[in-house]
Amino acid sequence: MKRESKVISLELAKQIHAEHKRLGIEVESEWWWVLTRQDEEADLCDMRRIRLYKGDFYDVIPAYDTSELGEMLPNYIEINGVMSFPGYGYYINGDKIARYLADGKTKILFSGDTEAEARGKLYLWLLEEGYIKEVER
Repeated sequence: MKRESKVISLELAKQIHAEHKRLGIEVESEWWWVLTRQDEEADLCDMRRIRLYKGDFYDVIPAYDTSELGEMLPNYIEINGVMSFPGYGYYINGDKIARYLADGKTKILFSGDTEAEARGKLYLWLLEEGYIKEVER
């Protein structure tokens, strides 16, 4: 399995990074997207190599994986006064899903090609909607 399939896409990582900056949230990751500022080429590198890239010529953006997002997603949220709990799975066509359920019914649902992408979309929505204001890991 390619390492890119274990983390969120560059585009989603940029969106989450922007929301984190807006909210003043800092969350480290085991994986990072590294972009050169001249040509916007992106490379994925691990935490051991990231120190080589931090500086004036590169932008570094956390590339969260499935387990990191699982730690960052709330154990429950309240939607319209009802406690909702996270759930993960897949559709018959192979798409992965991440959702919050209450009373056996799906309240919020996001899908993606990978579980990391589905969880990342759900996490971004929770940030944008104000369900997450800080992250404890």
